Amino acid sequence: ARALGLTRVLLSSTAGLAKNEQFARAQAKALGVPPALVPNYLRTSESISKTTLLTVVAANGAFVPPSGWERFTGAAIVLAGGREPRPVQRSARLLHAANPRSTLELDPDAGHTLPFSNPALVARSIRTVTIGHGEA
Repeated sequence: ARALGLTRVLLSSTAGLAKNEQFARAQAKALGVPPALVPNYLRTSESISKTTLLTVVAANGAFVPPSGWERFTGAAIVLAGGREPRPVQRSARLLHAANPRSTLELDPDAGHTLPFSNPALVARSIRTVTIGHGEA
């Protein structure tokens, strides 16, 4: 809880950097945003409010699996990158632990842009849960 409070204070005091184009470009690069999508990322970064940013980060940090998830019997693959922020990795592990019938796939080299950095894993996972072919 203390770490989340510190994160909120730091994020609150630096949220304005998201509107700085040079900072936003550096952040896009660090996140692995493909060059063709950087203009969209810059527009989003410029338009996001401090309140929205804080709300999203708080929600990520407070994630709990949805009610009924433990009873879901369909195919489910939880994907995350090994270089994701810790709260995202924690959420992926919580989802998998809450439903042991799910499969957890952690790409150790992927960050917050797993669909861009490992599209084959994402496509294979989608195929697996929708038509049952291939292995995740």
